[in-house]
Amino acid sequence: MITEIALSNASRSGAITNMTLAEYTAAGIESNQHVVSVAQHKTAHCYGPAKICLSATHFAWLRCYISVFRKDVCHEDSGSVFLKKMEWESMSSEQVYVQKIQAMSECVSRWIKAYRKESARRGLEKMDSDFSKLITPQQIADFEKSSIAVEAIKLIGVGMENRLSQITLFEYVSVRDFVITEIALNNACRSGANANMTLAEFTSARIVGDQHVVSVAQHKTAHCYGPAKICLSATHCAWLQSYVSVFRPVVCQKDGGKVFLSWHGESMSSGQVSRAVQSAWIKAGNEGDINCTLICKTAVSAVHGKLPQLKTGLADLMCHREQTAAKSYRLFQREVTAADASVQLSGVLRDGVSEPSASAVVSDSTQSPLLPPTQQNSAANSDHVSPSVLSRKEQAIFSENDVAFLTTVFKNTIRSGPMNQDTIRNTLEKSTTGSSLLQKFSIHQIISRLKYERRKTVVYFGRNTR
Repeated sequence: MITEIALSNASRSGAITNMTLAEYTAAGIESNQHVVSVAQHKTAHCYGPAKICLSATHFAWLRCYISVFRKDVCHEDSGSVFLKKMEWESMSSEQVYVQKIQAMSECVSRWIKAYRKESARRGLEKMDSDFSKLITPQQIADFEKSSIAVEAIKLIGVGMENRLSQITLFEYVSVRDFVITEIALNNACRSGANANMTLAEFTSARIVGDQHVVSVAQHKTAHCYGPAKICLSATHCAWLQSYVSVFRPVVCQKDGGKVFLSWHGESMSSGQVSRAVQSAWIKAGNEGDINCTLICKTAVSAVHGKLPQLKTGLADLMCHREQTAAKSYRLFQREVTAADASVQLSGVLRDGVSEPSASAVVSDSTQSPLLPPTQQNSAANSDHVSPSVLSRKEQAIFSENDVAFLTTVFKNTIRSGPMNQDTIRNTLEKSTTGSSLLQKFSIHQIISRLKYERRKTVVYFGRNTR
């Protein structure tokens, strides 16, 4: 029983061993899971009660264990669910059971540590592979201009004019999937927020500026951040209103319940919402898999890379911590920083001696003994120079004036100050020379140069003190 709970939650062993009968009986139900809040665990002072989620099967197994096996050795209706070693010793003289339970407890602790490491590694691998599948602006434009999107908009317009005599399965699914996809693309919310949005929550939406804000109470991180906020523009709100008033009554006549329903009138799960988005995406002619998680990662990468000042607002919209998004974006940014570091490393190792250019390689190759004489002559007489494959910023080299300007402006930073991208960028933007450097070099190249100047200073003072 302990092993099954550990494998399903990847929680610390203390959260399982400290779970009490009172906490078990007070478990709440969320997304078909029985959630047990364990107050006593290692990081309770930082994150509050630990959440142990039990499926219907695991919950039934645990109820059987408590009512049959645990009750056989302890008739009290309080205390820990899983009895510790000393509790078993005071209730039973069978020392063999005590040793087995202690050995199993230690074994489960090792399993949890190993599983957590493997889970983290797999999560990072999945995140890295997803960054090669991020949605592009062109794909979004293709989706919104596709025939399936145009047809859905036409159906919504005809429905608003009450000119639809009969709605088919294809028409209902097309409109529903299109509206869900548009909401997901404009909010980057988890699929559970769309799946759990109710008619009462939609009709009680508040108007903030030009947006209709729907507060969805039931979602994954509701216990941390409260209701999720789904923001609808005037157009999207009109589309959703048309779906609710015209298309939804075809499958369900009730005035309550969830907004998005299947063709059979049943509430959609979060997985069905993701499949609806993927279905609309593929019908529009876009290749590759898409889901709400991939939309979230695309939004995080776009905002952190292009509009870093909106990081806090995006975290509020997506109902997660800003540190979570920063961790995700950091993995994506490593490719850019690694490429820039490789370019700068070449200059640092050679200490100002530049690498041979593409034209120099071609010139030297004209005298190579590996080439036939006819090719040597043609290469020597040719005026063609192969174009460089390096970008303009990668070809740029810091001049003496550039280095003098940087060492003067960032004198204190080179000595001991922190090198923050935003601080350095803001400092350079205050002057014309600094702005031109930002156009000529990337911020990563400038920081690498400052770090190089710092190392030179350290080496210089280190030699003088000897």
